[in-house]
Amino acid sequence: MEAERINAVANQMTDLKGRASELRRYL
Repeated sequence: MEAERINAVANQMTDLKGRASELRRYL
């Protein structure tokens, strides 16, 4: 398993969670 891929996926997941929380604020 490539650590870079794991880190990239983890960053994407955290980014999506951040966006979701921001969207909840506006809604």
